Amino acid sequence: MLLFGLAIPIVNLQAKTISKFGENSQVITEGTVVKNNIFPYLDSSNSNCNQFLNEKSDTLWTPEDEGDHFPCGGEYWWLYAMLTLEDGSHWDMCCKFIYWMNWTGKQWSETNGRCELRIQVFNRETGECFDSIHEIDHPGVFQHKKNMVDLKFFNSTMKGLYPNYTAFFDDDINNIQLTVDFNAVAPPCWHLQESVNGTIPIGTGTLRYGSLPFVEVKGNLSINGTVFNVTGIGYYEHLFGDSFVAQSIRFTSLKDLLKVGSLYSSIAKWLLSERIKNGLKKTHFLHMDNLRGTDWIWVAFDNGWSVMFERLRFGVFTEGPCVGNLILSDGKESWEFADVYIKINRETYLQESDLYVPLDFEIRGFKDNKSIFIVFNTTTNITIKYGMARAFEGGLFLAAGEATGYFKEGENTISLCGRGLNNPCLFTPKMKYRSLEIELLLPPYVGISIRKISHPLGIEIFFKLQLRPTFEFIFYIKPAPET
Repeated sequence: MLLFGLAIPIVNLQAKTISKFGENSQVITEGTVVKNNIFPYLDSSNSNCNQFLNEKSDTLWTPEDEGDHFPCGGEYWWLYAMLTLEDGSHWDMCCKFIYWMNWTGKQWSETNGRCELRIQVFNRETGECFDSIHEIDHPGVFQHKKNMVDLKFFNSTMKGLYPNYTAFFDDDINNIQLTVDFNAVAPPCWHLQESVNGTIPIGTGTLRYGSLPFVEVKGNLSINGTVFNVTGIGYYEHLFGDSFVAQSIRFTSLKDLLKVGSLYSSIAKWLLSERIKNGLKKTHFLHMDNLRGTDWIWVAFDNGWSVMFERLRFGVFTEGPCVGNLILSDGKESWEFADVYIKINRETYLQESDLYVPLDFEIRGFKDNKSIFIVFNTTTNITIKYGMARAFEGGLFLAAGEATGYFKEGENTISLCGRGLNNPCLFTPKMKYRSLEIELLLPPYVGISIRKISHPLGIEIFFKLQLRPTFEFIFYIKPAPET
């Protein structure tokens, strides 16, 4: 859940709050809306998942890739599973095993680091969510091996090699346990494969970020001692690198700096060339703010397709053109979209951190004669882990949701309907939130509106000039909302 470098200034997250949902975590309910059964959930009995596995998968996703790369800047393994219980209810569960090591000045330490086990559970029927976190020194309790997935952190485990894996997740705080087999039914992909062959720059180093975009899940879920058989689908990813968000900027050789610089250049050329090739799109709405971080969603559709979208937030185009990418998989192959646009339809305000967390999106992507449109709506409450990032404060957020949309290739259109997760990582400067919104009025209207919000000054400034079909002029200054 990490985008290419353009270094986001994030250090190790330190929790500020503890709630009944788990150590070092918090659950936010205010501002979210629970909607049950907007459309039929995916069901493995009628899923149209294609069992095709790419013949090149063995070379794309090797045992060396799957096992640990210790010692390095950081590494994690993460599974998100959307489950249908035998009673017909729907729950989601995800688990991340992660460690990060400290930089000694010459190399990554083998003895001085931290590790974390985080398990999050969502009840889609009620919107309720549970969150547990264990963070300790590393090396220590967290065990991992090379050349295969073989992880153990307290009672939780994950084992296997592509395409078949097993896992046991033990949320001992909320008394929820999941035992599953999960199997890839779509080929693996390395993110930014098209632009930098999967070697992603971050700060002054690099990392590798791979995923299995669609997996099938089967096993049992225990909730407070009651056991349910479950089936479902999910998403799995593995990230590792010689640089990590916690320590992405460090002194290195001129040779390495030039190498990383060329990777940044390749990504920039790819983003620009894709926009030019597809034709520069007109947008009538631009929204900019001073939040930093990433927006990230993944959705599995009921035709066996899936999409992963991630974009950087660094004070430019909060809404409108994105600096990011969208990976669409049809179960046989994947396409990376660089020409992507976003509009945020709903967000919730967290006053204690002065953050606006996006809940509902519209996303459009264009590539050659292909285009995709997705409306994603968050339908559960949000789990939060607060942290510090140099001059920034913020946190990691996660919630489940549903999506509809379509994919077009030439004259052919395919409807899309599915569910997935919303996982932003956002930080705001300690000087507090500021934003600027510019909207060109569309025909039959002619005009422009500008809205400026400043929480440091506590004011909102609004200007609107409409020339047609009737003349209208509005200007006001008033106290900023939610300050």
